[in-house]
Amino acid sequence: MIEICKKFPSPEMIEKLASALGIDSTLLFYKQIGPSEAMDNLKLIALTEIEGLIGRFIGGQIENLAGKTAAETKDSAESSRVDLVSLVE
Repeated sequence: MIEICKKFPSPEMIEKLASALGIDSTLLFYKQIGPSEAMDNLKLIALTEIEGLIGRFIGGQIENLAGKTAAETKDSAESSRVDLVSLVE
């Protein structure tokens, strides 16, 4: 009934709506904005989400590379040790 202005939502419902929209609940009570402002806000939200996704992706790739580098260094050290042992024998 909220969508046809027949009933005012409870505070809990306001919080749920705001959470689903990814905004602070107080923003639901600000003046209406025009289409261009709405698009600007949508772009900002989208860019923020994309930035977070890229950051997490790059962080994961760095962790993977760091893990591989550590494993490669360990393998390289072990193979060098084997080579030295074979030279001494």
